[in-house]
Amino acid sequence: MYYKYSILIPTFNRRKYLEKTLETILDQNYADYELIVSDSGSSDDTWEYLKKLDYPNLKIIKPEKKLSEVENFEFIINQAKGEWIVLIGDDDGVLPEFFKNIDDIIKKHPDVEAISSKSGYYYHENVQDLYGNRVISFNYLSRKISKVNSKKSLFFCLLGIYTRADVPMLYTSGVIKKSLVDKIKKKSQNKFFHSIIEDYYSMVAILNETKSYVRCEKPLFWIGTSKSSSGRGLRIYENNENVEDFLKLSGNVSETLHKVGISSIYFLEAIYKNPYITSFWKSKIISLLAYVCAFNDIQNRNDTNRFKINLKRDEILKEIMNEIKKNNHSLILFYLLNLSFKIVNNLIKIFNFFVKTLNFLKKKLFKKSFFDINSSDRGKYPSLPACNKIIDKILKK
Repeated sequence: MYYKYSILIPTFNRRKYLEKTLETILDQNYADYELIVSDSGSSDDTWEYLKKLDYPNLKIIKPEKKLSEVENFEFIINQAKGEWIVLIGDDDGVLPEFFKNIDDIIKKHPDVEAISSKSGYYYHENVQDLYGNRVISFNYLSRKISKVNSKKSLFFCLLGIYTRADVPMLYTSGVIKKSLVDKIKKKSQNKFFHSIIEDYYSMVAILNETKSYVRCEKPLFWIGTSKSSSGRGLRIYENNENVEDFLKLSGNVSETLHKVGISSIYFLEAIYKNPYITSFWKSKIISLLAYVCAFNDIQNRNDTNRFKINLKRDEILKEIMNEIKKNNHSLILFYLLNLSFKIVNNLIKIFNFFVKTLNFLKKKLFKKSFFDINSSDRGKYPSLPACNKIIDKILKK
């Protein structure tokens, strides 16, 4: 059967969050989609819960054997029959009018193959160690929809100008055409993912394969953070032990450095893992730029408790310098680029200040059109579906 959208949710032992994630999708007033949940060997009551659900759009599947996280991702995208694929985490969600908003984007840009959208953030209980008491961070400050150059965006990601929140991925915040996924697989030994860092790898694969993508500044997704999120600490490595060789780290980047949690290093490793990306992206100048960006990132971080590995700032900076020397990069060029990065970072800070000022004025002048919610009140915002009801009510005023 043909569907316009395939909503895919790989899950493992997170029935508590999965229930609310499913609710944000099943509550949508829309019919032309399939919702597939793949439970890879949960030992809690996830499978029992799923078997009791009875919705015409819902399909639950269980792989024949326990799969690692990335293997479950690959498994579930192979089940999709929709024209568009949306893969989200089992503690994430979608916002009200999700499908209608995507329909409008596709109608406006019929040639698009990849869509990236802004997201709201929801912090489930027991994550105060990293995020304090915050519960919800939702900012609806723009309706802008624009077409963006993919290669420029990949370059900006390596420089730290763009983040993972700015570009399309085959994960929460991205909507990807199935024909694009199939095209990438055909060029990649019939596998989409070639790295255990699924989100970053998918960003590189999509940006490499497309000329442009559409960016939507209106939030369409919820990104949930829970105690068991794979992005916390070294869980992504623990969830992907004993994978096949083509999924393991390339060896071109220090494993220690990779485990710190630096965006530019994740992007660089994903480039090394891509089986058909052009040699330019694997050149010495690109790797040097990534290391310079990483060096600046670590130097400027205030939240050192967010390092994923138990190393001090000076130890991480030393590891970056060791990588630069190991790859025979010019130290003179490194210091010149490092100085340039500091200047650019200061300009970005000034730009961001003006953006924040503009957004503040926009909220004051256009209260009925734009708003934000930043709260630590879990009683008022107890779950993603509850947040959706509140936001839907505000949007319909």
